Amino acid sequence: MKKVLLSLTCSVIALFVITSVNAQKSKPFQRCGTMEHMDYLRQQNPKLDRELQDAKVKIAQYLTSHPKNASRSLLTAPDTIPVVVHVVWNTTAENISDAQVQSQIDILNEDFGRQNADTVNTPVPFKPLSGGIPYRFILARQDPNGNPTSGIVRKNTTSTSFSTNNAVKSNSAGGDDAWNTNLYINIWVCDLGSSLLGYGEFPTGTVTNTRGFVCNYISFGNTGTVVAPYNKGRTTTHEISHCFNLYHIWGDDGTACTGSDNIADTPNQAGENYGCPAYPLTDACTSVAPGVMFMNYMDYTDDACMNMFTIDQTNVISAAINTFYPNTINSIGIVPVVLASNDAGTTNAINPNGSFCSAIFTPIVTLKNFGLAALTSVTLNYFTDNNTSAQYVWTGSLNNQTTVDVTLPMITTSIGSHTFTCFTSLPNGVVDPNSLNDSTSSSFTVTAVITSALPYAQSFNTTPFPPVGHTIYNPDGNDTWVRNAAVNHSGAATMMMDNYTTAYIGQIDEIIIPSFDLTTITNPKMSFYLAYKLYTNPALVPNYSDTLEVLASTDCGQSFTSLYRKFGIALATTTPTWANVAFVPTSTQWRKEIIDLSAFATNSSAIFKFRNISQYENFMYVDDINVTSTTGLSNPSESGVVLNIYPNPSNGKFVVESNELPKGDRSIVITNIIGEIIYQRSLKSSGNLNEEIDLSSIDSGIYLMKVTAGEKQIINKLMVNH
Repeated sequence: MKKVLLSLTCSVIALFVITSVNAQKSKPFQRCGTMEHMDYLRQQNPKLDRELQDAKVKIAQYLTSHPKNASRSLLTAPDTIPVVVHVVWNTTAENISDAQVQSQIDILNEDFGRQNADTVNTPVPFKPLSGGIPYRFILARQDPNGNPTSGIVRKNTTSTSFSTNNAVKSNSAGGDDAWNTNLYINIWVCDLGSSLLGYGEFPTGTVTNTRGFVCNYISFGNTGTVVAPYNKGRTTTHEISHCFNLYHIWGDDGTACTGSDNIADTPNQAGENYGCPAYPLTDACTSVAPGVMFMNYMDYTDDACMNMFTIDQTNVISAAINTFYPNTINSIGIVPVVLASNDAGTTNAINPNGSFCSAIFTPIVTLKNFGLAALTSVTLNYFTDNNTSAQYVWTGSLNNQTTVDVTLPMITTSIGSHTFTCFTSLPNGVVDPNSLNDSTSSSFTVTAVITSALPYAQSFNTTPFPPVGHTIYNPDGNDTWVRNAAVNHSGAATMMMDNYTTAYIGQIDEIIIPSFDLTTITNPKMSFYLAYKLYTNPALVPNYSDTLEVLASTDCGQSFTSLYRKFGIALATTTPTWANVAFVPTSTQWRKEIIDLSAFATNSSAIFKFRNISQYENFMYVDDINVTSTTGLSNPSESGVVLNIYPNPSNGKFVVESNELPKGDRSIVITNIIGEIIYQRSLKSSGNLNEEIDLSSIDSGIYLMKVTAGEKQIINKLMVNH
């Protein structure tokens, strides 16, 4: 047992070297690729180390609260976990046989159940420490769409080999996308080159679409293409154990004796072992017999030399399965699919999706025939939210395993966020024997169809949130835009998005503000205040940042145009731009953003929305959103300079802008109609003018503003109306 918590610098993904000789430590082509994959994972998720530590805490909590569950007897009827094996091949040799795949599943069950024949090789002092788990792995019998499957997916690729960058797990990168990682254990078998046997992914609280492990086709199973000394399937036993939160037995500390695998009943060990050492083997960390446990599956010895897990290791495996993979246990993937003569279902809701102005829409769904007989009729039941369903009887001719898109009659809903659901019944007029594939659903939003009066100002000072006429679009149902009464730019609250604790990379959340008739104002503009700080150092390659985007629609939300999009240093409003802490802005860490809406000045029902795209970085705050006119007033005969003043009339708060002021001494002076000065300020001697002025405390009335720039003077009338 190691005495110090494991350093995460070289242990998160297990990598073997293929070149190995019997002499211990003789590994001329050793390649520790762990850091390569760790760097890749951290680039995708800068908070990975924190999540891995959290995973250890959760497993420890499970072991404390479920001592009997963790150490269930192997005599107990085992629970079953479905496995899907993605065979990603370029050459014929890489397209391994079904028999080779099945041999690996058999080995997996033997090793994890302590049923392997070579348990006789476990040294006598270690036998009482050996353990197994009450779970059995089987090739999936049903795919995520309810179709029968062998549990083996074959994908021909143009990629000649893969590495530790997870490309093999992605269709777009030449690999194959995972099946639902909540319900299946995913294994990828491919060519990993001449020195890499495999790598796995440790569990975290986030269910990623890369969960599972990758194995080289020359070390998968014990038949076919396997190559000695990695020809007994122990690469998979080792790698899947990383998926269940087991670390290398020596703690990845080199030979320092200071690392830890966090397992109480494994001896302290100086480093990894290769080949097949003679028992007993001692080293600097454990110098007396029985020595180190080189036959443990979490060492690097040859396949023929591995033969055991310890009891504490199997307890951690059971805890990890129940903590991070609970939905795989006896999931739908283990249920055989018995094809009925008549079986129909829906696989996709094409419409409605996204945002709409109109509360009336026409649903379109994809109908599939899962039955053996040709489908000639079926009832489609459809509804929004929990409303009463409507029915539509489809007729036609649809052969087994084929689909057709069906347009349903229009339905009417209301403003707000909704869920549309459609399910089938009575295929060919009989009761459907399989309800698991009947239903599909989609999320959509109907925005306010009544245009709001301008000017528009929203400071989120009052409840409810979202404000009346505003709509939240939260397609994944996780954290989204909220009102935060503890932070504000002005007033009592702000709008906030939590990208700090929400570990859903790529998550999109939107708030849609009411539609506006921009023809009622002159030179429309939108302004808002933003506060944001990066979590990750932007000097790292690649950079990481959440994204803020503002979009506009002129066709009732059917399509949107991006008006503003910032991320990275450009988005940050602080100096320095990053810190590894949760961000709460001070009064000086806000920046005003202005968007020119003149391209939409002729639109009578423009819709705008704020979109956050999370990259698991930091909190984002938006406050004081305004849509108003910018009235250009000038005295060209005297100065030739145009000032934009908006809003005007105002409640005393307005902005003065110009990009035409000459250099020189500059100032603003505002007087009442009898010439008394009520405001004056010196300005920068160069650059564009963008001055916010707050005269909300003065009385309603007419005032004069004089802007001086060098030898130029521009005088404009201001109207304050409370």
